[in-house]
Amino acid sequence: MTLGSVAVDGDPVGILWALATAASFALYATLIKGLLAEHSTISVMAVTSAVGVMFFSPLLFFYDIHWVVRDFDIVLPLSLYLGVITSICPLFLFSQGLKLVHVSTAATLNLVEPLTATLLSVFILHEQLAPQSWFGMALLIAGVLWLSLPSLLLRRGSYV
Repeated sequence: MTLGSVAVDGDPVGILWALATAASFALYATLIKGLLAEHSTISVMAVTSAVGVMFFSPLLFFYDIHWVVRDFDIVLPLSLYLGVITSICPLFLFSQGLKLVHVSTAATLNLVEPLTATLLSVFILHEQLAPQSWFGMALLIAGVLWLSLPSLLLRRGSYV
């Protein structure tokens, strides 16, 4: 694929997988919002995470996982970090946010996460981005600000 005079490294199958991922996230957010209307955040997150683990567990029989025991001094803290900091905390916060805003707003605001990761890769890892990437990030920021505009105007009392 090309974008103007710049080649975009995108496999059509990969793009389809990305679209499927986006659709599944939209479904996830919608279903979670419905569950949160009747159940506590902690119970919804615990049950949905446990079901996810249940579906992934059979894969342990098909892959070599002896390295977990061999590298346990690395695996344990990494697993705790991934479990608590990158999974439990964000899911809990996202669920709390779903109680306060529409699913479409929460899903759009969730787009700030890849933007943050991209900026960290630029400033910490010194990765180079194409101008189109910077333009895309600017559009993303503009979209988030656009979403925030009605609530900002309501707070000022100038929203009709």
